[in-house]
Amino acid sequence: MNDLALSTLSQFRPPCKRLRTNVCLRGEDIEARRRFLLELDVCLQEALHCGVISMVWVAKHRLVNATTAIKVSNKANGAAFFSTRDSNQRVTDEFSLLRQLDHRNILSCSSTYESSSHVYSALAYMENGDLVADVQRVGSYSNLSAQRLARQILAGVTYLHQLSILHRDIKPDNIFLTSAERSLAIAKISDFGYARRCQSPCQCYSFLGTITYMAPEVLRNSIVGCRESRIAYGFPVDTWSCGLTFYAALTGMCPYDVDFDIDAQGTDLRSQVLAGKVYYDPVDWQGKHLAMSFVQALAHYLPEKRLSLEKAMEHPWWFFSTTLSSTHV
Repeated sequence: MNDLALSTLSQFRPPCKRLRTNVCLRGEDIEARRRFLLELDVCLQEALHCGVISMVWVAKHRLVNATTAIKVSNKANGAAFFSTRDSNQRVTDEFSLLRQLDHRNILSCSSTYESSSHVYSALAYMENGDLVADVQRVGSYSNLSAQRLARQILAGVTYLHQLSILHRDIKPDNIFLTSAERSLAIAKISDFGYARRCQSPCQCYSFLGTITYMAPEVLRNSIVGCRESRIAYGFPVDTWSCGLTFYAALTGMCPYDVDFDIDAQGTDLRSQVLAGKVYYDPVDWQGKHLAMSFVQALAHYLPEKRLSLEKAMEHPWWFFSTTLSSTHV
C-alpha cells in the first residue's frame, strides 16, 4: 500500500501532541482530577488523543502492572460545539450510555466522575491501537480477515440498535483492536460522544459525525437552514458508516476520489458525500468483488434500500473464503 493510501485513510485523525496533564484544568477541577486518579490509583503518562471536546491519556496503575485510558471531557467545549451543530446533545450523555452497555465488541468504561466543568472516565486501554493504525502497520485486509472484523463490528452495532442507540460516528478511528494478530483480535467500538438513545421511530436531525464516513442524509441537513425543512435520519446512517469502514479495511483507501492537497477545505469531498459518490477503483478491489458488493449494499444512497443489519449476514460474501486473491492478512 502506498503513502497516499495511508494518508487518505487517516486524513481526518486530529494530530496529537504530548501535553502537560493539567491543560484546560483549573482550581476545583485540578482537585477533582486528583481525587479521581487517586481513587483509581493511577498516574497519567502521556496524551493519546486531543479533540475539540475531550482528551485521552495513558494512565499507569501504581501498584500493579496494568494500563488504563483516562478520558477528560470539557463540558463548556462540548456545549459550544453541539450548539454549532444545532444539537441538544450533552457531554454527559456519552457516559450515561456507556454505563448501560455490556458487549464484547463495545469498549468498556469502568468508572466515571463528574465535576462542574469536566467529566472524567476510565476506559479499557487498547495497546494495539485502532483500525487506522492496523491498516497502516499491516496493510489492507484479506476477505477472511475482513469477514472476521466485519462480523464483530456488525454484532456491536446490532446490539446498540436493539437498545435503540444510534452511534453516528462509526469509522476506522473508532474501532479498536485487542491484538496485533488479526486472527485473534477482538474489535471494540468506541467514542459515544455523538451517540443518542432514540425514540421509536428513530428521528435525528443534527449534523454530527465524520464527513468521510457520514451518510449523505446527515450531511444534507447541514446545508438546510431551517430545521423544519430538514429530513429525519435514523439507524441506516450507522449502516452506511459500517460499509465505508469495511471499505477502508479492505482497500486501505479513502472511499472518495479526492485529492486532499488540492481540496484542503473539503469542498469536493462534501459534494461527493452529498451525491453518495463512493469511488470503487477496480485495482483496489481485485479479488474482492463480493466484498465490494457487500459494501455497496450497506452504503446504498437511499437509506430505505440499504442492506439491513439483520440481512447483512445473508450476503454471498460470507460464503466466499478463499485468500488466494490477497497477499495481506
